[in-house]
Amino acid sequence: MKRISIIMLAAAMALSLAACKDDSNDSGTITISGEAMNPVFTSAGGTYTVEFTADNEWRVAVPNTNHYTWSSVTPTSGGAGKNQVTVTALRNPGHDGREYSFDLRCGLDSKTIKVTQKQLNSITVTPGSFDIPKEGGSIDIKVVSNIDFDYKIADDAKEWISAVTTKGLVENTVTFAVASNEIYNKFEARQGVITFTSSEGSEDIVVNQAPNERFFNVSPESLVAEKNGGEVTLKVEANFPYEVEDPDSEWITRVSGKDGSFTYKVEANPDFGSRAGVINVTTELEDYSAAVELKQKGTADVSVLWQKRYSADLGAIAVAGGPLRLAVKDDILLVGNGGNKLYALNRQTGEYLKEIAVPEGLSVHSLVNDDAGNVLAAALTPFGGTLRIYTFKSLESAPEMLLEYTHNAIWSSSMGNIRVRGDVTQKAVVTAFVDVSQYWVGWQITDGKVGDAVFGSIAPAANQVWNPYGACVAPVSDDLNDGLLFIGYSADANGNYDLNWCKEVAKSEWQSVFHTTSGGNENYNCISVATLNGIRFCAVERGAHFSYGSCPEVYLLDITNLGSVKEAYYAERATVVGEGTFTGAGACGDVLLQTSADGKSMDMFVTDGNYDCITCIRFTAQ
Repeated sequence: MKRISIIMLAAAMALSLAACKDDSNDSGTITISGEAMNPVFTSAGGTYTVEFTADNEWRVAVPNTNHYTWSSVTPTSGGAGKNQVTVTALRNPGHDGREYSFDLRCGLDSKTIKVTQKQLNSITVTPGSFDIPKEGGSIDIKVVSNIDFDYKIADDAKEWISAVTTKGLVENTVTFAVASNEIYNKFEARQGVITFTSSEGSEDIVVNQAPNERFFNVSPESLVAEKNGGEVTLKVEANFPYEVEDPDSEWITRVSGKDGSFTYKVEANPDFGSRAGVINVTTELEDYSAAVELKQKGTADVSVLWQKRYSADLGAIAVAGGPLRLAVKDDILLVGNGGNKLYALNRQTGEYLKEIAVPEGLSVHSLVNDDAGNVLAAALTPFGGTLRIYTFKSLESAPEMLLEYTHNAIWSSSMGNIRVRGDVTQKAVVTAFVDVSQYWVGWQITDGKVGDAVFGSIAPAANQVWNPYGACVAPVSDDLNDGLLFIGYSADANGNYDLNWCKEVAKSEWQSVFHTTSGGNENYNCISVATLNGIRFCAVERGAHFSYGSCPEVYLLDITNLGSVKEAYYAERATVVGEGTFTGAGACGDVLLQTSADGKSMDMFVTDGNYDCITCIRFTAQ
């Protein structure tokens, strides 16, 4: 369209010149108003009518038409009388005004018409949008304008967008400051508009700002308090609301909490095992919370190292028909079941390893190890028989006879349930229980030599013990003069299942040192003694003879001072049996305490036949 207009304009001007070539009439005048001689067009262009009167023929003369293709005049000639020509101007896309002149001639008279077109009034802003990080910053907007302009920040963005420089009339850089979007509890992107306006229109600048990111950090992930108590501090760093829920424990008290720092006072731990509480840091958002365990050290940290079921995991070991007995040799846990074999398990994992043969004719009714790792094994000995106790100094070699004892001094059904403290190759005490008559027999070993048998009665019982598995007598230490411990079915005249201590074995005077308050029918009772971190412990296992009551269960007692025995740890039935359930396969059980070679931990192995289980609980000194 633009090209067609230019061609038409050129043609019209050419005709005008042609019309003037042959005009030889010198007379004539043109009458025209002054206003009509100066038409002014806006940048948009348009048409303008010039009215005039001629008394003779007239024509239009346009100088150098090639330079003024943006305007045209029609008609370019006419006769006498009232006349008019139409001036047409195309749109001016430039930012400069333009003008040209043409003449109306009649004879020698000439009137000059000056055509003016204004420049394009405009404003140009670049760029059209900005992406600003959450931290904020500044933006520079280049403005090119030949007219006055103004700008306006949208109302909803005035709080975070502000002008730094002012408007101008030529090329300018207008700077705006964008505030940080790290506003507390605001986590949304935002958008603001800056509108630049002039008389010719407006243009929008869009400012996009990234959202604030949620920040939530709780440290440390866990807290540890010493056994003697003290203060611990939890730090919470968050840029949105949260709540700190204190543990529901009397031994933990918050003493301060401000500026994201929460300090707790922890009381001294009187317990053997470690204890723990949980500090919960919560928010309204599902993915932003933390549970911080506050763990306080005890004498030892307690954990269930492994649990096995005979039926599911240790099928080679038959439970029915004989007592389950335990001993440790190096890193091997030995299990005896009253037969003529021993069964080896990995002490650390409970994994079944192999069978180990014992001397022909030996049924392993008693199995135990001394503090040096020598394993003792013996069979039940009926009245009139000979008790033979063997010792395995190595599992690769045949056992050796430790001692023989003719059981004919104290009438009973049988004797057995061997226990030992010390090192049988140096100094140790070995004991056995005699049922029915309810006596104990003991041997002091000195410099590797077994002394004569000594014996005495146990505490008077309300119910008679009919087999040696229903009671257990164990030495306190490697010296018989330190006394003996006894546990059994209805261990005293009042029918209580108490741990009893005989301080002077020559007198056979017993006293109750710990009352279990247990209600089970606990015919299968065992004792094991070991030392951890300078504390002497006694484990008392009560096997499940029937399915009622609390058995099986284990009490770990601090017997460092037998005048004031303290319960260090209680392993209830659920801890002992795990997934095991009552099977009725056989009432039998045992407990064994074994301190590690480095003295830093103590394992408590406990087994129960009726509940089809064997479990290792580890106590790690702290």
